[in-house]
Parts: sequence; structure tokens; C-alpha cells
Amino acid sequence: MGERRKAIQSLRILITLLILVYGLGTVGYVLIEGWTWVEALYMTAITLTTVGFSEVRPLSTVGRLYTVMLISVGIGGVSYSVVLISQYVLETSLSTLSRERRMAREIENLSNHYVVCGYGRVGQRATDLIVQGGGKVVVIDQNLETIEELREERNGVYYVLGDGTDDEALLSSGLERAAGLLVCTGDDADNLFIVLSARGLKKDLLIIARSSHAQNEAKMVRAGADKVISPYNIGGQRMANFALRPGLVEMLDVVTTSSGLELWLEDVVIRPTSSLAGKTIGEAEIRGRTGVNVIVVTRGDKTLMAPSVEMKIDVGDHLVVVGTKNQVRQLEELAR
Repeated sequence: MGERRKAIQSLRILITLLILVYGLGTVGYVLIEGWTWVEALYMTAITLTTVGFSEVRPLSTVGRLYTVMLISVGIGGVSYSVVLISQYVLETSLSTLSRERRMAREIENLSNHYVVCGYGRVGQRATDLIVQGGGKVVVIDQNLETIEELREERNGVYYVLGDGTDDEALLSSGLERAAGLLVCTGDDADNLFIVLSARGLKKDLLIIARSSHAQNEAKMVRAGADKVISPYNIGGQRMANFALRPGLVEMLDVVTTSSGLELWLEDVVIRPTSSLAGKTIGEAEIRGRTGVNVIVVTRGDKTLMAPSVEMKIDVGDHLVVVGTKNQVRQLEELAR
């Protein structure tokens, strides 16, 4: 966090400068006039602040000359402090404004990206996996420290400082051009409101929402969420599966979440402009042209396991396939 370090460094300089000037003035009056430490500190304070109070005691000639020197040093120190603070505030404001404008321009050029509302543990993990999979993410979070961390790290992640329940923040993330929205805040009420707002802004948007309480899942679906995820239910289910069938869980990890491995399990959507639409799996020669294996086809509310080569591919079908990363990318190109 470069800005924070710079602010702390400036503050340290100011405090050190004040301590030195006040210390110099106090010690000088004690040595020159023989005053007590309290009297010397008081005289130093009224001299440096130029409040116009009368002197503690009559000053000697040397004491007056010393006071003149102390005033000069004090004014110089205060002037330097003002310049330092003004420079920092100006530089910070201009830098922040420039970054925000540049970020807004970059987001305007995005399309088919994913918007993540809430950058806590769930949102951060979801963002990392999407980026690892080659996707682009715009994070919306109202925590300034979180946004500052994203500014420093970036790693291909875009950001908007704002509240996900605010339509303006959603629109600033390029929601109208996004492929999907992940609602990951820890507050079910906020998540429900974000889902409702996002569905009103884009009718065909894929919305995946987090729910901490099971009784709220149906409400989020009614509000417009396509899928509602409970981290606690999934965590418990995963622990049980690992206890009962660890080999299967490890295999699924390899093909779904592990980066750097060859085998991928991917969901590919058939677009209206795809050359695969209207053909059977055999006619499309998916296996021969790309090398992937189609293991599941989802069509609306129906899920077809191990589809035959005679099955016709329709627009909007979701093909769940297994293959290498390059093979999956080839199929995605054909699907688009």
C-alpha cells in the first residue's frame, strides 16, 4: 500500500519536526534564563504559535535574541509542514482521480466479464478461480482498504469502489455487458437487494448469489437469482463426500479447480451464431475436431447424461465436457 506508507512517512516527519523544535525551545530557555521546564515549555508554545500572550518572565538580551531565532525556526518548520501536507493531499487527490478515470475507461472496454459483489473470503476465492480460468472480473466493494489492496495487486482484476445495492455502482462495473454476476457479500439482505437490482438492469444476466441461511434461498430465486449457493451447505457436503469417496473428490478437484494440470471439466454454452447449433453430436464431430468428450448436456431444466451421437444440439444448450485446456478453448470457439 504505497499511499498509506507515504502518508505514515509524512506524518512521522511532521511529528519529528515538532518534537525537535519544541525540544530545542524548551532546553534553550532552561539553559539561558534558568526557568523551570514547565515555564520553558509554556514560553516555547506561545512563541511558536504566536498567540500573543505575555512573556512568562522578563527576558534577557540573549533570551530575546534566542526567541527571535526560535520564531524564525518555528515559522520555517510550520511552513514546511504546510507545504508537505498540501503536496501530499494534492498528489493523492490527483493520483486517485487519474486512477479512477483510467479504471472506468478500462471497464468500459470490457464485455463478457464477471462482476463480483463483495470481496471477502468467498468473493476473493471466486475471483481467483475465474481469473485462473482466463476470465475477467470487476469487483464491487465499499471497503476502501479492500479497494486499495486491489489497486496495488491488480493481477488482472478491475474494481469499483461502491455499494453493490446501488444501481450506479452496478452500472459502473459494466453489468449490461457482463456474462454473469456473483453476489458474495456476507449479508443475505444485501445479497437479495443486489439480485433484485441486477435483474432489473439486465433480464438475461446469469446471477449466482450467496445465501448464509437456507430459508432465504427461495427468496433470492424469486428475486431473480439463477443459482443460490450456501457456503456452509457446500462445505459440509464436501467434507462428507471426502469421508465417503475421497478418490472421486480428488479427481473432481483435478478437473475443476487445479491450475497447471492438463485435464479440464468445463461448461460450454451454444450461442445462436454457433456452427454447432442444429447438428447432432455426431454430425458436429466434436470429438474429432476438438478432442473433448461430451459427458452431460443441460437443456433448460433437463440434464441428459452420457448423450448419444444422435442427439441434436440446440441453441442455449450447456455442454459439460472433459479435455485439455486447449481442446476446451477450441470447442468454446465453435460454440460462439
